[in-house]
Amino acid sequence: MRSTQHTNLKANPLRADHNAQLLFALLLLALNLPNLIWLQPNNSLLLNGAEYLERLLLCSLLGASFLCLFARPWLAGLYLWIVCLWWLPLALGVRAIAGTPITATLIGTVVATSPAELHNLLNSIPWLWLIFFVAWNLLCLLLMQWMRRRPDWRWCCSFRGKTAFFCLAMLALPQIVLSESTTTSAGGALAGQNGRNLEHHNKNHAVHPLLEFDKADQKVGFSARLPEAFPYELPWAIVQYNQARRAVHAIRTNLKVPKPAYSMTGYEPAAEVVVLVIGESSTRNAWHWFNPQAPDTTPQLEKRVTRGEHVFRFAHTLAQSTLTRQAVPSMLTAQPLIWSDGKPNPQATHSIVSVAADAGYATAWFSNQAAVGKHDGIIASYAEEAAITAFLNPSSFYAQGSYDEVLLPALQRHLESQQLAFVVLHTMGSHFTYRHRYPAGFGLYPNTNDVREAYFNSVAYTDHVLDKIIETLAKDGRKAVLVYASDHGESIPGGACAARVANRNTRDAYEVPALIWLNDSYAKAYPEIVSQLGANRNSPYSVAAVGQTLLDLMRADNKTELPDSSVQSFIRSSKFIDEHGQEVEPILTKQFEQAVHKNPCFMILQ
Repeated sequence: MRSTQHTNLKANPLRADHNAQLLFALLLLALNLPNLIWLQPNNSLLLNGAEYLERLLLCSLLGASFLCLFARPWLAGLYLWIVCLWWLPLALGVRAIAGTPITATLIGTVVATSPAELHNLLNSIPWLWLIFFVAWNLLCLLLMQWMRRRPDWRWCCSFRGKTAFFCLAMLALPQIVLSESTTTSAGGALAGQNGRNLEHHNKNHAVHPLLEFDKADQKVGFSARLPEAFPYELPWAIVQYNQARRAVHAIRTNLKVPKPAYSMTGYEPAAEVVVLVIGESSTRNAWHWFNPQAPDTTPQLEKRVTRGEHVFRFAHTLAQSTLTRQAVPSMLTAQPLIWSDGKPNPQATHSIVSVAADAGYATAWFSNQAAVGKHDGIIASYAEEAAITAFLNPSSFYAQGSYDEVLLPALQRHLESQQLAFVVLHTMGSHFTYRHRYPAGFGLYPNTNDVREAYFNSVAYTDHVLDKIIETLAKDGRKAVLVYASDHGESIPGGACAARVANRNTRDAYEVPALIWLNDSYAKAYPEIVSQLGANRNSPYSVAAVGQTLLDLMRADNKTELPDSSVQSFIRSSKFIDEHGQEVEPILTKQFEQAVHKNPCFMILQ
């Protein structure tokens, strides 16, 4: 039978050529399957159609050029499978789940996650995807074996030559046109610009490593389209991740040990379980517990207050900055990597995470944000201080990603395996796009398309997540404390100053929620701490009080003299002693009040 088929193909070479050309188109289609999926930030064909078609055309031309290197279809298929087709289901899966191609963020999620948590992360992969992965690769192998049994199926030199010439010409055409149009106009400008760059470099020859984070998000290579396209996304993402990690390592080598006054030396841990929850983009004016005029966004926390639990809100807390990368470091240490005005701090120290580790706590950092990048790398530098880390969001804050409840199983596992536990939970909170921060159908306004209503839903979801975390700690039974503070707030459409779009210009961006919860075991053991927290609820603080508060809670001490009178703690008076021995309000509070008086709709703290 096989010899008869072979004879028939020899007698009809046109049919063999036709079948081979169909295989060429089939392989090219398979190579571009992930690229057919629309991954633009919105569905506007007018805005994003040209970019989508440009990427698809570029990938098709490059793929066709690669296939032209081979005369035998089965050999081309084999090399395609070795290089990329075997992990094509991964590209499709990431697009379906995260709504993005494979990025440095996803690579960071895998690489920057501890082995124990990575095992749990892999166990969460759906079985259907694993079945598809195996079935796809079996299909590829069977197809190659089938093609190999047809030796007369070849791509003739004429077909390959014409195709390759057309593809290469199309690829070269934009470069020729663009180079000719920009050479004349850019020549004189480049000379002047190079001179200015050199002068700037000479003036700033000692560049702080922190500034390297600005390069972390820059696209590597010559193309703006290929890093988002299959099969180029994976190698590009790996290179991008390594670029960002070099900045993290450069930063960590400069961190100093905190002063003894910021340590647990001489103290036994008073709290057996300590949890810090870092909120994101949440203004306290959207929390009904803080602002009765807001919708009922915090029913769970208010129920706990009604039941008489030891939960304290701090109604006059301010963000240090409206940028996460500048706000969060001040929550973790008195000497942050970057000050609230964006300036690097050459005296930066390790954070409260290292202090807890030195005291014998099993430390963990579970994040629903990214592990690398200009905006996330600084915070990830502190996450590396923890013994166990997990970055559980495979996407970015631009896309759907994971909901904050993804942090709960990781927290539960850590508590079950450790006697003394210190955990940081970095949430996505109310980061834009708001409707991506909670499950469909959740909240006061289910399935709404209104931005303002979606923001309130995201706050209600934060209330839900906090309630679940507190429930976990309450059931545990050990002496436990929880501190929550949002890094900064946000002004939402229709809110302060009649904002038309979300922004961080108004007072809402600085007025943030902060709270502390103590379980009964801790509260009964240290009633003076409970009394002091209750007395301070209406005092002015900033989120920079979080680090010292955690230290005071671990010590169960609010009397030891602070090394710096300007350092705040929610367990201590918010006022500090000036050089004249007078009690004065915090400096940030004064700056905020002055800015509000000047223009509450365009805040500039000086």
